[in-house]
Amino acid sequence: MIPWPGTKRYGRKSLNERSEVFRVDAGTYETTDSRDDCTKRGNELIVRTRKGVLAFFGGDSTQYAQAGGTRSSERKKPVRKSVAVLKAA
Repeated sequence: MIPWPGTKRYGRKSLNERSEVFRVDAGTYETTDSRDDCTKRGNELIVRTRKGVLAFFGGDSTQYAQAGGTRSSERKKPVRKSVAVLKAA
């Protein structure tokens, strides 16, 4: 069981001390939201840049691989299932 603030285990805290704790927690949420927004914006810029490199150089270029994309020649080729395998299943 978790003891409540103000009990013997934690000692008594004044109202100002407790409100300061809540203020710090609210600040943590604001910085987390800000970090998440920056991460989302950064990811959007990376995707947009990669699409520009894809359009300019092509999907099988080394420049596209340097930008973080997977070259089309390095992708796994689709394998067609034979008719015998389909009938057995």
